[in-house]
Amino acid sequence: MMSTNTKDMKRYRTNRIIDGILILVIFSMGALGMLSVFCEIYWLSWVSIGVVDTYLFAILLVAAMRADTKNKTYSFDTKAIYLFPSRTGGVFVVLFCMLAIVSSFAGFFLSLEGTENFKPDIKEEIDALYFSLVTMTTVGYGDIAPTSESARLYIIGEIGSGFLLLFGVFPLLISRISDFGSD
Repeated sequence: MMSTNTKDMKRYRTNRIIDGILILVIFSMGALGMLSVFCEIYWLSWVSIGVVDTYLFAILLVAAMRADTKNKTYSFDTKAIYLFPSRTGGVFVVLFCMLAIVSSFAGFFLSLEGTENFKPDIKEEIDALYFSLVTMTTVGYGDIAPTSESARLYIIGEIGSGFLLLFGVFPLLISRISDFGSD
């Protein structure tokens, strides 16, 4: 039988490995988004958004299933610990998810350049990043407006991704971070 100290060390190592993998993958998705913006490789935005949104949805789904198990609604056996970062890792995961979403959608907006999809047209990388951040956070200053159906569809997608992150996963991870007294 393992001693408590050995179990704690094994758990600590496992958590660090999980954190490292999650942070690396999510950071890579942010890097793909930035490549789509600054190197005009726009299809990378699809990969980045697909991976990040799938991860965010999986976190919410597993958290809901775990809550149902805890409330005895039904039984869910697997812990799916590989989806949840540690408290420290969670800070980086949220930050890099936000970077990935903002930069990837900025790449989408730049890919629509010159086809009168926005008023005024988005031509510069900084304008695309700015508009993407304003859209994701649902601030919507109104200085740039979509004028085509395809631009509106991209914006609907970004608002959906933003809601998934800011109103779903972000509070879940923050509650995990702020729960100081328990594991």
